[in-house]
Amino acid sequence: MDAEYLQRSVGPLLSKALALAVLRNPKDKVEFIAKYMLETVAVRKKERDVEDAKRKKEDEQRAREEKLEAAEKVAAEAQSSQSAADAEREKQFNNVLENASSVDEVLPAFLQFLRGMVGASAAYIGRLESGAARGDDEAGPDSLRYIAATPENEWILEKKLDANKGKVTFKLFEPEEEPEELPEEDEDGNPIVRAPVDPPLRSVFVPDVLLGPLARQLHFWRLPRPGCYYALRIQLKNSVGEETLDECVEREGELLQQKKEEDEARAQAEKEAEEERRREAGEDVEEEEKEEGEDDEEEDEEDEDDGNASARRSRRNKKKSGAEENEDEEEESDEETEEEREEREEKERAERERAEEEFIIQHINRPLISYALCLDTLGGVGGSASGVAGVPRRFSDEQMESIQKAAKKLQQKLVELDRAAFTIQRQKRKQLLEFQRDVLASLSGGGNEEDGSGAGGEPVGLAQGVLRSEEEKAEEMDRISDELEQAGKHNTDEDVAYAYRTELILTNFKPFLSEYGEHMSGIRGPMEILQAVFYLLGYPKSAVIDAQGQPEWSRMRQLFSGEGEEFFGKLRDYDPRATSFDSVSKEDRYTQSPAVSKLIESLNVEEVRERNYILSELLLWVRDVLAVKKRAKIEKALAERAEAKRRAAEEKAKREEEERKKREEEEEQRRANGEVAEGEENEEGEEEEEEEDEE
Repeated sequence: MDAEYLQRSVGPLLSKALALAVLRNPKDKVEFIAKYMLETVAVRKKERDVEDAKRKKEDEQRAREEKLEAAEKVAAEAQSSQSAADAEREKQFNNVLENASSVDEVLPAFLQFLRGMVGASAAYIGRLESGAARGDDEAGPDSLRYIAATPENEWILEKKLDANKGKVTFKLFEPEEEPEELPEEDEDGNPIVRAPVDPPLRSVFVPDVLLGPLARQLHFWRLPRPGCYYALRIQLKNSVGEETLDECVEREGELLQQKKEEDEARAQAEKEAEEERRREAGEDVEEEEKEEGEDDEEEDEEDEDDGNASARRSRRNKKKSGAEENEDEEEESDEETEEEREEREEKERAERERAEEEFIIQHINRPLISYALCLDTLGGVGGSASGVAGVPRRFSDEQMESIQKAAKKLQQKLVELDRAAFTIQRQKRKQLLEFQRDVLASLSGGGNEEDGSGAGGEPVGLAQGVLRSEEEKAEEMDRISDELEQAGKHNTDEDVAYAYRTELILTNFKPFLSEYGEHMSGIRGPMEILQAVFYLLGYPKSAVIDAQGQPEWSRMRQLFSGEGEEFFGKLRDYDPRATSFDSVSKEDRYTQSPAVSKLIESLNVEEVRERNYILSELLLWVRDVLAVKKRAKIEKALAERAEAKRRAAEEKAKREEEERKKREEEEEQRRANGEVAEGEENEEGEEEEEEEDEE
């Protein structure tokens, strides 16, 4: 077996060495053969090492490729999962935008979505307020009042950033210099018309809030931490402001007439242009013009009856311009059913109303609203644009682009909400102003000049069923006085007036106040009146005023939600005599007479009534409450004084009785002492007589 092994392993090489030794015939054949075999072994070993190294390298390369493939697969799966998550999140966000019916609903959901999408530490939004528009005695700097934030950052809603502190954020609101655009021309000198480009929202980005020139201009509400800061400006025109709605209602007739004239002029210009085109084409239009003129006269007479002449003329002119192409369609329209005709007319009416509203909204003064959408990564590390762990977190370019897209969606949604609110509030404001005019017209015929609650003449229009004549008011107050007396309650003039006013509000004004909370984005008149009402009813400050102590309608209107059942229940059950200034804590004294009186002391009922009759009634209700409280305080003082007098009289009588008894006791004592002395004198006299007798 050993021979076979040697023959198999050494034989071939030894045979080759022997053959070379014979061929070359070296001097020392043994040395030649040994050297040859050693060199051959070394060469083979080197080749084998090279082959092993190559194979090892190939294995390592294969392992790297497999590892990379596995990593790419994991990354692809993660990307797919992330994309699915992003798609689901965006779907949810779109649903939120679609279903939100108010700014208060959409902002928190949007901020939560945005924070999760880009991994921000905080997301919050503020509204720009002009220092000159806050009603201060001296105009202060503009400020940014935060109105929404992610749940963990709601503490910022109590803050307000002044322009002189938030220099970085207020760069968003600096005046912009519009670049001068020179007209572009082609090679032939013709102007080049380019498609409009949607510009990005104005923004400011601070990569590191602790370093750099912008970092020194940042304002920190809390302890500074590393991270980045990104803010964008969102702007839109406010269509539901008090002055805007009033202007809309006042100028509606004027603007609709202007639109009618412009539509007619446009239709006439289109008709003349079409006639000119046809003349140039050599068509005979004289006969057609004659026939169309006769038809127009007949149709105009019909149109004048329903007030839609302008709209129908415009439609006819458009139809005439394409009469040849639409001849078959006109024949089919003549055969439409009654339901089809009603459906068509309803669509035309809705389209006409939308066009009228759009025309009105473009021709009234709408103030600009500016928001600052802010995100930061303060305190976050890792996941930065460089991907280096431990580096302060900053937004990548792709993330900032995503934030831009989301902010534009939010801006569009805010515009849609503004338009939807305008559609509703325009009609509500028309009803309110119509009611206001009817009330003032009814009151101008007479009535109570002191409180305006009675109408001298017959109520007209919408004032019917709301206002009461002086006779009706007197009867109601007599009835209320009798009921209070029968119930054993106070029926002073002040108490009767208060009960009458409360019943009037609950009976006649409840629908109007519910409408305010449901649809109105503002209230016509001083909000201090509602502030006083809510304070008297025991609502907390947080439900009425903002962090800076100013009355805020967006908070107050929520108290009327659900048809205001809680509010009207509190109003119905309120007892102005139940509490006194001395019986409440120091923190709650804003609900008491001195604080409430200060809120309304400068308000004039007549001036308030000119703008909002219902608000003037609430002002009178507050005054009635204060009058009852004052009366109760006087009665309490008088009762306490009478009680003090009664107690003093009782004390005096008691003291006199005690003195009388004391005198009687002393007299008795003296009498008792006198009888004893007389008995002793008699005994002494008898003893003396006996002694004399013995002597």
